[in-house]
Amino acid sequence: MTWIRERLANGPVPSTQMIADAMENGFPKCTLRRAFKVMGDQSKKGGDKWVWCLPGQDDMDDDVLFDQANTPSPDANSAPAESSANSSDEGS
Repeated sequence: MTWIRERLANGPVPSTQMIADAMENGFPKCTLRRAFKVMGDQSKKGGDKWVWCLPGQDDMDDDVLFDQANTPSPDANSAPAESSANSSDEGS
């Protein structure tokens, strides 16, 4: 979950980009989705695009939310800081 928080820290990210980046960093799609759900599953649809965001970011004006989602994060492909803590299987 740390990887997700770090990835979304600068603002919303399109869900397709989150999934692609996670897979590039060794996280299976199902693990990413499960961890995101545990975090509160903050997502929003604008037109035909879904974006993922941290709690509080989904309260932004839609224009701001989707403008931020179109701006790539400089660390989009950085490796996760922790490996086992990123799984939502903790406590399951």
